[in-house]
Amino acid sequence: MFVREKTLPRTSDWLLNLLLALLAIAITCVFVTSAAGQELPASPPAGRIPAVGSPEQLSSMAWVDETAWNEDYETTLTLMRIMDLHQANRHEEAAALWTRVNLPHATMAWKEVALGVAALHGSHWQNAAAHLNEAARLDTQNPLPHYYMARLRLRWAASLDDRFDNAGPQVDNMVAAHPGNEGPSVDPVELRDEAIRDMLQALDLAPVRGGEESLLTARWVLPAAHSLEMPLTVPTVGELVAALGAEHWQADAHWRLGNLLLAKNSLAEAEHHWDEAADLGLSLRLEYRELARRYRAAGQGLDAVRAKLKSVRFGGPYLGDL
Repeated sequence: MFVREKTLPRTSDWLLNLLLALLAIAITCVFVTSAAGQELPASPPAGRIPAVGSPEQLSSMAWVDETAWNEDYETTLTLMRIMDLHQANRHEEAAALWTRVNLPHATMAWKEVALGVAALHGSHWQNAAAHLNEAARLDTQNPLPHYYMARLRLRWAASLDDRFDNAGPQVDNMVAAHPGNEGPSVDPVELRDEAIRDMLQALDLAPVRGGEESLLTARWVLPAAHSLEMPLTVPTVGELVAALGAEHWQADAHWRLGNLLLAKNSLAEAEHHWDEAADLGLSLRLEYRELARRYRAAGQGLDAVRAKLKSVRFGGPYLGDL
């Protein structure tokens, strides 16, 4: 009779299994620690706060300087208030708030544009010209300083049309504040010719570039430092352009050029610019009717018919007061 011998594992096998188990635990700990290393430590370094925003932000920085955050947060709130004031046509109040804002060099020209527009609405010719010239110097590819300089010259020329009825210090101040580089001029005709050149230069530089760029920083979302603050989206160049009421500036520039060229009896050129404005959405029924009348008076019957047909074709809704 055979008795089965009860076998026990050898000591070496038992130790080997134990070592393999410990190795597996160690490898697991390495992976967990590696993943945890992507998270923020329990407490921030001195003077730093957690970054809250897009994944791109978090991949580039784990902490934001608290002093810089405070400045950016307050500036963003001010910019948002400025936008509201511009949209409400309270431009002088907006200009007062702009003095609290320091934009980076890349977007500083937009502050000058906004200040120029505010001064223009307040008929402060000299200040408007100074800000618009500075904006053009800071950003040579920005069309809006030239567009608004043309608007400035046209407003000035309209004021000078009745200079004999408005003689006195107002005219003297406008003469001294001439924004051109050629020297003072009190001739409305010259001012309108300069406005034509400015408008054409603006259109050559069109469209506005960088509309999606942040005015303040490269960050889309400004992190919240404490639970009481909400993350803020820093206003963009495009949002400022909209707040200034310049979304359709190209259509307006073509329309104004058409008016100016019609006054100079440059009928074909006026028609070209009105065609551009109509393609951009303006309703120009009355303008084309006047153009047709001018063509008939000049003996250009076929051109008159074409302009009359355009008065029907492009007689849609007007985009608004530009």
